[in-house]
Amino acid sequence: MAKAKKPVKRAAGQAEKVTSIKTKDGRLNPFEIHFNKQKHSVLGQHLPGERGKPGISKAKALKKRKLTLLRELKTRTKSNEFVDRRIGEKTKGMSAEDRLAARFAAERKKQNKQTLFNLEDNTELTHMGQTLSEIEKYEDPRSDDEGDDALGAEFVKSAHFGGGLLSKGGSEPAQSRKEWIDKMIAESKLRKYEARKALEETLEMTDQLDGGFMEVMKIFTEAKVIRPTRREERERQSSPVPASGESAASAPAPSEDYDQLVRLLTFEPRVGASDRTKTDEEVRREEAARLRQLEEARQQRMRADTEEGGARPAVHRSADDLDDGFVLDSRPQQRLELVGDQLLVTSQAADEPLTNRQAKKRQQKLQKQREAAEEAEGEEGEATSDRPPSVKLPGFKKFSATLRAKLPLDQSRHVADLVTSLAPNLSPANRAQLVTLYEMLLRYLGQCCHRSAGSGNTGEAGCGAVALRALDALVPVVYDLTQQLGDAAHRCWVSWLRDCHAAYRRRRRRLFPRLETLLLLRVCGQLFPSSDRRHPVTMPAMLLLCQLLTECPVRCRRELTAGLFCVSLLAEFTSLSGRLVPETIAFLQGVLYSAVPTERQPALAGHVLLPHQPQGPSAALLHLETNCSESPCDPALSVSSVQSDAPLTDSDRLSCLHVAASLAGQLAERHSALPAAAELFGPLRQLMAAVDVRRYPAILRNKWTACLKTLSAISAEKTTLEKNKKRPKPLRLYEPAIEENFDGRRRRPGSHEKKEHDKLVHKYKRQMRSTIREVRRDNAFVARQKLADIKSRDDERKRKLQALMSSLADQEGDFKRMKRQK
Repeated sequence: MAKAKKPVKRAAGQAEKVTSIKTKDGRLNPFEIHFNKQKHSVLGQHLPGERGKPGISKAKALKKRKLTLLRELKTRTKSNEFVDRRIGEKTKGMSAEDRLAARFAAERKKQNKQTLFNLEDNTELTHMGQTLSEIEKYEDPRSDDEGDDALGAEFVKSAHFGGGLLSKGGSEPAQSRKEWIDKMIAESKLRKYEARKALEETLEMTDQLDGGFMEVMKIFTEAKVIRPTRREERERQSSPVPASGESAASAPAPSEDYDQLVRLLTFEPRVGASDRTKTDEEVRREEAARLRQLEEARQQRMRADTEEGGARPAVHRSADDLDDGFVLDSRPQQRLELVGDQLLVTSQAADEPLTNRQAKKRQQKLQKQREAAEEAEGEEGEATSDRPPSVKLPGFKKFSATLRAKLPLDQSRHVADLVTSLAPNLSPANRAQLVTLYEMLLRYLGQCCHRSAGSGNTGEAGCGAVALRALDALVPVVYDLTQQLGDAAHRCWVSWLRDCHAAYRRRRRRLFPRLETLLLLRVCGQLFPSSDRRHPVTMPAMLLLCQLLTECPVRCRRELTAGLFCVSLLAEFTSLSGRLVPETIAFLQGVLYSAVPTERQPALAGHVLLPHQPQGPSAALLHLETNCSESPCDPALSVSSVQSDAPLTDSDRLSCLHVAASLAGQLAERHSALPAAAELFGPLRQLMAAVDVRRYPAILRNKWTACLKTLSAISAEKTTLEKNKKRPKPLRLYEPAIEENFDGRRRRPGSHEKKEHDKLVHKYKRQMRSTIREVRRDNAFVARQKLADIKSRDDERKRKLQALMSSLADQEGDFKRMKRQK
């Protein structure tokens, strides 16, 4: 078998070798230059990429990758490294001489650290910022008593240099050493005592002189003989001085009372200039503008528009959008910042960085707000001292008893006085008391409604009328208080509505609530705007009324009148907004069906909706027992009938039919412009046409005929939907595009901003392609390097294995040879 040839290895760094080969004259090899072919050659035009040098470019890129990428690849698993901590080595722009000087200074400082407290000959000692040589004398007699211990010349002469025990002769007898030392100590103590006594006498005399001097200065100060200090002069110049000060100074000294009065008048606050009195025309114009603004706000709330004046445009979002890290709303976020003791709301874009100028302006604004808050707190603290004591509210029993003992007008005045005395500007705690007063007023209104409802059963008509008059008198006061409290009033009514709904749901049988609840619902519609598209109080109240109409059956007089009362409330709530409430139309269909003769009911049973029954006693609830064509008819229902459990009479049936016809005509006129008006009110028209009105009074027949005419006027014609016709497009005129300044270059259409944007996009794409290409080359370089490392390790392993096998073969041969020799 022929020996296989070894594959020829490609020499590493072939690109470098190729680029290193140059001609003899030092120029590049012309075969290594790459020429890019142009599609259209233009004379005199030079393109940057006309000629390329691939060899040089590849060599440079390879060298750069070896210096950067290869080093990172080799040290990616190593955690230790060499850090050069020499002084000035990493400082740019520092010469070698500066580095040497800095290193020498650091070394010198390290050596001098050990000799920090060693005093040299040229070191000067200082005291209180002055050298000891500059200090000439010490004038403080209380500094120390070192001079008291100094020995006099006579003592030194007698006690030293041959004196003392060595002195010869003298009148004094000879003393022993112990006696001499005791005598010297006694004399030293005597000298110190005399010096201390003299010092104390000096200090005592100094204090006496100081006291006398202060008394004299006090006399001079009261007489205003001493010249004022500079600080007092500055304060006097900065303080406001009245114009009449010079004349007052030249005049004789006035009395103290007059002087005090002048000072009070000087600092009395002056009233600023007020606006001129407006004419009647200006007042009417401002009032019309205010009413117009309020009406626009009501219309805006009724249409549920946003604050910007229109509905927010819908933003398209894909079904696969997960909201993972994308800001969909570009509105600025609201943030809370503490300014003084108050929390203020500020807006700032989520990812918008603040520049130095914006940050400085923001800081100044917050500082001004903080100062304003501090001034307001100071003024409030001054005002609280002059405020009258706050009024304490009585309990609910005492409050209701007080109001019940008064007439209706007196009740409203009493509540108005309470509201005035509990104004929030008088005391911060008054707002909580106002909320408590509002809750008590709401409970008292409920009691008034209950008394008016109870009078229908007990027969006390006067008591019910008084309660209703009290209710009418208190509603304006409660309305003003509702506007003043705002959200607190909303919370009270929402809590009451929640309790009413919970009580309704707890009942096993679905029944209409009592009269007091219905009256309070009517008061709710008077206190809050019912035309709003979404309101926290009126919307739940309307939903509760709709639920009552759809779930409560009608079997007796009380339920019939309560249902008609609920329909009238809903009609009143939707009078301004014109909102359609289908529950009212369905309830009126059930009421009118009960007035249709029995023989005609089977054909119209399909128009009866739950909870009304097409058969049974409730289906003949409004059938007249006698002919009432000559009987009087009350066009309105009394309030007491809502709470009465008495059986229905013909007069009650006529009143109910009149109210139902009035409500049906009112709803038909309001919603006649709807596209589905014919379908909505068609059943009502058929039911009213089937009723025999010959037994009804004339007033009811006239009302019935007018309502039927209104229902019949609703057109049932429908128009087909047609696509809007588009305007025909005119023919495109091909006119020559003539440029005033033609230079032969093509220019793209668009504004300057669009052109700059297109340039940036083109530059970005080109840079992205270049980056992707470089990343691919880096990956290829890393792969080649890893493959080369693997091959080198394999070759080394093979070499070692071959050497090991060769060594083992030699050992085996030596072992066999030695074995044969034996």
